Amino acid sequence: MESLDAVIKNDAGPIVEKAVQKAIGITIKELNEDITLKLKKNPLLEFNINTNVSLKSAKKAFRKGYIEKVLKCNFGDISATSRILQVDRKTIHRMIAELRININECRTALATEDYIKEEALSNAITGIFKNYEMVLHPSKIHEAYESTSKISEDIVREIKFSFIPLKDAEKEFEREYISVALKDNGNKLAKTAKAIGLSHEALFRKAKSLRLI
Repeated sequence: MESLDAVIKNDAGPIVEKAVQKAIGITIKELNEDITLKLKKNPLLEFNINTNVSLKSAKKAFRKGYIEKVLKCNFGDISATSRILQVDRKTIHRMIAELRININECRTALATEDYIKEEALSNAITGIFKNYEMVLHPSKIHEAYESTSKISEDIVREIKFSFIPLKDAEKEFEREYISVALKDNGNKLAKTAKAIGLSHEALFRKAKSLRLI
């Protein structure tokens, strides 16, 4: 079986183009490339970056949302969640309590894995379409927004992207958050560190380990 990277490299372009063409009747190379790039980054890693809060607080919010998604698509099954996130069951129970995750809500969410994936990809595609509001005719952009669910459904049927271990997901979140924070603060380490609640030394180590500097 091909890896996700191989599928995206070899097949995602045609799959995305077909799904978009089928839904809105047009092909825009840049639009298809943007959606393909989002697939490469994995839509299940939704980063709602807000650098007005500290890295610690932002990472905690991301961790809660990510664990909730895994729990919901496994109907609250702790063993399955532990296996997917590569975190032991005891730690999963502790994080559920610390993050105040409503486990009963997760058990009754009736959200399949494909549904969670389609929803995540649909949100990502909606964000991409916003960048084309000045390019597409108003009627066509309206049609595009109306078609996001169908586009994501068709793509998910062909490309089987998956949740990644919690440690890796948090690393990707930190990379995105710090990248945005640096940009917001003119790439000045000292200013960025103060803004996101880290020492200069801690930010330097993190940024270097994430290959941001």
